[in-house]
Amino acid sequence: MRSGPTKRGTKFSLKECLKPLTPFKDRMLTVLGVDDRCRGDGDAHQRGIGCLLTGRELYPGNLQGGGGNPAGWASGISIDQEIKGFLQ
Repeated sequence: MRSGPTKRGTKFSLKECLKPLTPFKDRMLTVLGVDDRCRGDGDAHQRGIGCLLTGRELYPGNLQGGGGNPAGWASGISIDQEIKGFLQ
C-alpha cells in the first residue's frame, strides 16, 4: 500500500496518513520506489534494519536474530556515513 501522493509535481493531494504534514506541503519531497527487499543472511528484521540506511545485503556472520538465521554487518556504508565523508 502506498502512503505517498499519487500525482507528481506540486499539484498533489496528501493521503490520510500524511494529512498532518499539510502545512509543510510546499517544502515536502516524497520518494517513490524505495523498498527494503534486501537479500542475504539474517531474518526479516535483521535484513530490514541492516538495509534501512545502506540498501545493501548483510554479510554472513554470527549475529543471531529472532528468526533463527544468523547474519553479519551490512556490506556497505550507510547514508549518514556517506554524507559525513562528503562534508569532511
